[in-house]
Amino acid sequence: MLDRERSRFEREIAELTALTVRDVMNDHPLTIEPDASFEEAVGLFRDHHRVNPIPVVDTENRVVGVISRFDVLKPLFSI
Repeated sequence: MLDRERSRFEREIAELTALTVRDVMNDHPLTIEPDASFEEAVGLFRDHHRVNPIPVVDTENRVVGVISRFDVLKPLFSI
């Protein structure tokens, strides 16, 4: 029994280590455009609690930056 469990464990580890980013990535990630409003950014973080940071993409879907929860909170610290 122990040998069978060990063999299964080793097989599962081999499968995991063979994974590439493509195997686990999100094909349609949440993004935001550079000209989106501050309110839109806050809304995205509010509605998508587990997402941080959010890629900022141009009209050709090229990543031009990222915005994080901290970036959204920074203006509030200066009040």
